[in-house]
Amino acid sequence: MTVILLIAAIYDYRIHKVPNLITFGTMVAGLSFHFIINGLDGLLFSVGGLGAGIGLFLLPYLMGVMGAGDTKLLGAIGAVLGAKSVVLVTLFTAVCGGIYAVILLAVKRDYARKALPSYATTLKTFFYTRQFSSAQSPSNAPKPKLFYGIAIAAGTFIFMLSEVTGYRLISW
Repeated sequence: MTVILLIAAIYDYRIHKVPNLITFGTMVAGLSFHFIINGLDGLLFSVGGLGAGIGLFLLPYLMGVMGAGDTKLLGAIGAVLGAKSVVLVTLFTAVCGGIYAVILLAVKRDYARKALPSYATTLKTFFYTRQFSSAQSPSNAPKPKLFYGIAIAAGTFIFMLSEVTGYRLISW
């Protein structure tokens, strides 16, 4: 799993996509492994994880804030780890994604300086009117790209490390 996550993160960073060969290959491997080891129960475990992984990122994908490759990657992780584990992976991924975004804004200070007031206005508008209007990006500054495959890999690594060490960051 570690090698697959590293490859997915590198591909996402370099070509801005997580290839289907990685996601579908991992899905098939996870489904097959669990079926061979535990029969129908194992297959259902894996299918549940696959569905949960895709389901967790389906709404962000449909809203256009996440790519299909990221959604399929989380589904593949779910096929290997199961539904309960993929929920925890998603929580760790969200934290890693937030840290990644803060670092990206710290590195791209010019963009942050111009964009943050716009985001603040969006939040105020939503708070007062309960209507969401998308923040406008500064026209002359290129929008920094957050490669979420990296956050997914980091969140999954943290989950796997907590499982291997027995140190539970979240009791469940």
